[in-house]
Amino acid sequence: MTRKIVIIGGVGGGATVAAQLRREDAESEIIVLDKGSHIAFSNCGMPYHIGGLVKNRDDILYSTEQFRKKYKVTVHTNTEVKAINRSTQRIYYQAALDAGELGFDKLILAPGASAIIPNIEGLNPQRTFPLHTISDMDNISDFIETKKPQSVAIVGAGFVGLEMVENLRERGLKCTIIDRSSQAIKIIDEDLAAIVENHLNDKGVQILLDDGLASCSNDGKTLHLNSGRKVEADLIIMAVGIKPNTELAIDADLKIGTTGAIAVNEYMQTSDPNIYALGDVVEAPDTVTGTPRHVALAWPAHRQAYIIARHLTGATASFNGTQGSAILKVFDLTVGATGLIAIN
Repeated sequence: MTRKIVIIGGVGGGATVAAQLRREDAESEIIVLDKGSHIAFSNCGMPYHIGGLVKNRDDILYSTEQFRKKYKVTVHTNTEVKAINRSTQRIYYQAALDAGELGFDKLILAPGASAIIPNIEGLNPQRTFPLHTISDMDNISDFIETKKPQSVAIVGAGFVGLEMVENLRERGLKCTIIDRSSQAIKIIDEDLAAIVENHLNDKGVQILLDDGLASCSNDGKTLHLNSGRKVEADLIIMAVGIKPNTELAIDADLKIGTTGAIAVNEYMQTSDPNIYALGDVVEAPDTVTGTPRHVALAWPAHRQAYIIARHLTGATASFNGTQGSAILKVFDLTVGATGLIAIN
């Protein structure tokens, strides 16, 4: 009998595992459900579309119809899975025009993560944006085009914050970065972070460290920091991090790990052996310490997709952890990191 494999979520986790599965398994029925409008897109390309380097929006999107045809899978976009019944092996979903349910033999969870938007007094959602989805990208681009902001405050000096500052400077905006940490890019050593910070200053970026956003006033344009300083900005980019979308897993009573992400074994199986999980929603052991880490990067998701595909087709390849290897561009610098940082 043909197996039915249902995948919840697309992009780097769900779309990749669907493609890997089809390469390994020509017979199983594969169904992907994603609550967004796009089955796959380049997360890393979004800041560069906003900055104008990637001029054609479609260049960072993968056609859903092309994906269906190439991998011979059923794809439902704009379809949100609401619940999992483990005992009957069924999922329940809500689409734009209808609701329904699907049975499964194997289920793969790839719902990803969501951008964190802190509950801050006076924050104006009409001028405050995360950058995690294509909709976020479109909202930022539309705001810049229609409102013509002159200044931007970027809250968070991690990957998204630093890639955005370069591209917003390219658009001519005066940029201020605010971060609660004592350095930019927490995953690199302090001496390297100092190089990045000096480079940002050279590019005309104000960087305020050891400080955080306490409240906003003046229609969200005046930022009041914990230190008492004030920053004026027409636009706010909220880049303080992400949280794994574990609601479905929690409701289905799957094990959640110490990081708050889904716990999985070396084959990416959850506490239910018929349910796998991968990508931004799972935790994985650090290859040095063995302790669980939540690493939201494309490479681990792609490797985990391969592990799941192999395991579902009878192979024994295992995921042995992650070093958190990452790289980003900051104006004229290329910044890379892997493993653990030095602690003085």
